[in-house]
Amino acid sequence: MSNLRSQVVSGLRWTAGARIVSQVFTWAMTIIVIRLLTPGDYGLLAMANIFVAFLMLMSEIGLGLSIVQADKVELPELRQIFGLVILSNMSLCVLLLVLAPLIASFFNEPRLTMVIQALAAQFPLVALTSIPKALLERKMDFKPASMLEAISAIINGVVVLLLAYWGYGVWALVWGNLVGLLLRAIGFQIMSPFREWPTFSLAGMRRFVFFGGHVTLARMLWFFYSQVDSFIVGKLLGKEPLGIYSVSMHLAGLPVARVSSVLNQVAMPAFSRVQNDLGAASAHFLKAARLMAFVVFPVSWGMSAVAPELVDLLMGKHWAGAAMPLLLLCLIMPFRMLSSMIPAAVQGLGRPEVSVMNQISACVVMPIAFVIGSQWGLLGISIAWVLGFPLVLLGNLFRAMPVVGLTVWQLVRSQVPPAICAGGMWGAVELLRLVVGDLALIPRLSLLVASGGAMYVLLAWSINRAGCQEALGFFRRKG
Repeated sequence: MSNLRSQVVSGLRWTAGARIVSQVFTWAMTIIVIRLLTPGDYGLLAMANIFVAFLMLMSEIGLGLSIVQADKVELPELRQIFGLVILSNMSLCVLLLVLAPLIASFFNEPRLTMVIQALAAQFPLVALTSIPKALLERKMDFKPASMLEAISAIINGVVVLLLAYWGYGVWALVWGNLVGLLLRAIGFQIMSPFREWPTFSLAGMRRFVFFGGHVTLARMLWFFYSQVDSFIVGKLLGKEPLGIYSVSMHLAGLPVARVSSVLNQVAMPAFSRVQNDLGAASAHFLKAARLMAFVVFPVSWGMSAVAPELVDLLMGKHWAGAAMPLLLLCLIMPFRMLSSMIPAAVQGLGRPEVSVMNQISACVVMPIAFVIGSQWGLLGISIAWVLGFPLVLLGNLFRAMPVVGLTVWQLVRSQVPPAICAGGMWGAVELLRLVVGDLALIPRLSLLVASGGAMYVLLAWSINRAGCQEALGFFRRKG
């Protein structure tokens, strides 16, 4: 168990360290690119990604994770999985090429055809990445993948920035994405080479296909409810509101997306290693939930508190409509972080069907909330997230926590102290804004951020000292 703990800590540090380095750089690039491109450019890419990203969820049909989760996997089975992944990706590539004109016609955006057809090139690249990446995660060797992800993200950001500066519009985003994926494919083949010929056979694949099928279905359902808001905004409100909304959601979700991706990349193989020890699994899950809440609540609610200033400073006046959606969407992000932890845990413990049931409930509740909220524009869509998602999360916790060996109350109780501290911070910032509202933008934002951070630290040390000590102990531990 001590060896597993050391691997988890080391994995988290390598993954988190690489993400921090790459994100500091790419966030700066993103801020500049947002000023160079228009809401229409981002809206066009968001329309394309509704379909491209959905098909991408089926690209490896969950077989990569099945390699990570399996107790034992042999070379002949890896060759068979490779064959299935190649067939899946090439089929999806052809399907997207054929569907592109129909999708463009649906949105009445002729430029979408070429954008979608260019993005179809992602699928062959993913096919080359799947097995090497899964083998590294199975060994819990996160250093090579972390370094590669950081390098490809930085080069991706540079390409997007240069092309945006040269006036390529939406194509800056498209080509930057493809360059990043190409670098990942080459890098994974160098660091974890899998150069075996694929075998196109299903014989003996039942356990892999069963697990992968549930994982894929859960991903598809998750994608539906998480993207149906963009679909409704794009269809009912148009590409300009969709561009504003997609950028607001992207900015609001950046901290959670990065923290969750780091956590889940390590969590899935870690839970697979302890799938026969429920006591260890529940302890790991609860500790991870406490640590993530300690970080994500103040970051997300802090962004919410200074949303008007952030939009004005980072995005400019023509993005002013993003302020209120950003404020509201940031409030819900800690709950989305908690929700994102569930699939890695239940799948690692061999219960992927629980994720399927959780996503089905979200697919019922959230679209209804978005349709109702769309009557009030972007404000209504954002409120739909704030009111609807906590209900979805509560139902999901009642299904998932028994699998992990916890009660819902145990988990909720772990989230209360950081939520109270972050709420106090949010209120303090709002009160301070009433006093310093006439200051220039940069001094005002600096004062609000510094005061909010100080308030959270003060409240956390007073109300949640155990959480402070646990966080400090984790980051100081050598592993």
